[in-house]
Amino acid sequence: MSVYSKADPEDVYGAVQLMNRLGLPYGLIRDLSKLNRKEKSSVLVIPESARINVEEERVLLNSNLSIMSIGYIPRQSICEDMGFKLVGSRKVQLPFSYGTIRMLDGLEVPFYYDFSIIEIVDNSFKLIGKIYLKSEEYPGIMVRSFNRNKKVFILANLLRSVTYLFSGAEESQLKSREFFDEYERIDDRIIRRLRKEFFKMPIVEIYQEILIKLFMDICSGNNTPIVQKWFHPFNHKIALCLTHDIDIVSYMPLLLALKSFYVKKNIKEGIIRLFLAFVHYGSTFIFRMHLSERRDTYSLLPQQIVQSLLPYNPYWNFDEFDQIEREFKANNSTYYFQTGLSRKTFEGLFNSIEIDYSIDSIQIRRVIKTLRQRGYEIGLHGSILSFKNAKEMRSEKFKLINTIGTQHIGIRQHRWLMKVPETWKLHAEEGFIYDSSYGYAHDVGFRAGTGFPFNPWDIEKRMELPILEIPPIIQDGILFLENLLNYSAEEAFKICKGIIDTINRYNGIITLLWHPHINREKKKYWMDSYRDILRYASRYDPWFTNALGLAEWWNLRNKVKFGEFKVSRTSIKFLLHSPIAYKGFSVKMLSPFNISRCEVFINGQSLESNQVEKHENCLLFTFDISEGLNEVRMKYM
Repeated sequence: MSVYSKADPEDVYGAVQLMNRLGLPYGLIRDLSKLNRKEKSSVLVIPESARINVEEERVLLNSNLSIMSIGYIPRQSICEDMGFKLVGSRKVQLPFSYGTIRMLDGLEVPFYYDFSIIEIVDNSFKLIGKIYLKSEEYPGIMVRSFNRNKKVFILANLLRSVTYLFSGAEESQLKSREFFDEYERIDDRIIRRLRKEFFKMPIVEIYQEILIKLFMDICSGNNTPIVQKWFHPFNHKIALCLTHDIDIVSYMPLLLALKSFYVKKNIKEGIIRLFLAFVHYGSTFIFRMHLSERRDTYSLLPQQIVQSLLPYNPYWNFDEFDQIEREFKANNSTYYFQTGLSRKTFEGLFNSIEIDYSIDSIQIRRVIKTLRQRGYEIGLHGSILSFKNAKEMRSEKFKLINTIGTQHIGIRQHRWLMKVPETWKLHAEEGFIYDSSYGYAHDVGFRAGTGFPFNPWDIEKRMELPILEIPPIIQDGILFLENLLNYSAEEAFKICKGIIDTINRYNGIITLLWHPHINREKKKYWMDSYRDILRYASRYDPWFTNALGLAEWWNLRNKVKFGEFKVSRTSIKFLLHSPIAYKGFSVKMLSPFNISRCEVFINGQSLESNQVEKHENCLLFTFDISEGLNEVRMKYM
């Protein structure tokens, strides 16, 4: 497959994102004279802003190439040769209106930007999708066999719509302060109003499903199989990225002390908790008065007292979460720690202290060491100013890497504070492997229109940014806090179940955030709901991973390149080039005909039957990919 890259960078970026996600063998091409127009199995993807002259259009039209035009409409004379007329276009005012494209099989998704209006004059065209804009209806996706090959016209600009979602353009389009909250985050209620019923939907994953259906239709007509790098290692159907933000570890409010006196009638416990509350509030007051430049000194005391005097600390739940995740063999999640805050951090933003520990604390250093020994990832939880302050961010990262001994770390901003694209640029400049901050601040769902990782688009410089974004999808506090969704455990599980069912349809990814500082005496259901979500997701054969493992896999998957293909009626052989060795690399093949029997060989060695899944016309197999060239051969009947 080829993507014509002589087009606007926004369209090329969107095309590359979609092709990489689908894991298809493709290349970028600017010179159409280098295309093999006699090769029937070739597919050329043409973005809307492609710069093709009329002579090239005629050659392409009469070649053996299959063409998928996404938003691109050729000259009027070429349109008439094809059997349709261009009669106009519709302007879409961003971000307050968009159209939806609806396949005739019922699949529907929004798109952004203007689109062309055409009239079909040749009945040999097959209409398989329609565009809806308010109360109006237009042709949306058309397919026709022309000169023995398929020509597909998608009138909606899906490619630039991907760029729109991956750039935070919704936020940049909204200038009025009324659309943002006190933390400079866009109000999710505005996005809900903009996206309507698609607010919680992975829009880009639906684009992927539309494209793969069209590619399958094209290739089946050519009797050509489709080969994809599978989305997850070891043939897993979905992925769950498990993460935890460490905000509070020893917060002892006065109400707990009063509860011991008046509810439990336990005077000894009440006195201890009253003392701890006094220590906590006293030290907090001292900090607020700016008598201490850093909190390292006072933060040690309450943590040590809590550990030594209380039977247990209801906010210290590291072992409890470890036990839950081990039940599902998922003990490799990510813990994001803050590295100690200066008083400058709290200027503005409610003058509140939301982190009650220091990374210099003996207990915190001990738990970080224990978590690393158990295989967990340690990342940086950026302070409430670092999202727009390079000096603050650099200082915090330096302290964390000195503590854990590696520079190979990711970051999540506290309260998901983001200023796009500035925060992404800062993270890239500071060398973070990934960011995981771009989520809804007041709701759950797919803020970027996807659960898959992506490299964001810089709208100002019109270029891809060198930082991987792992978008967070579900957060416990958003589900349960009274000032947010305030769901019951049953209501929260229903919402999470729906999101999990959705990502299973698209073989997608959910990144979960569950805070360990759950008060087990008052809100045990928060922890129970985490276990319930992991249990429900387990029915879909998930890959449980941490954020760093997901980033490393996704970067590797994008770097593994296809080599030469040789295809016959009973076999297919191709090369895969990998920069490193990786256990459990997975590949999917979709055949235009049903497969009754198949053997798969990797570098001449046959795979075991448990490494290959077969279903009608689909093969999914896993193997240990080697560094360098790997030969893959399939024999089937």
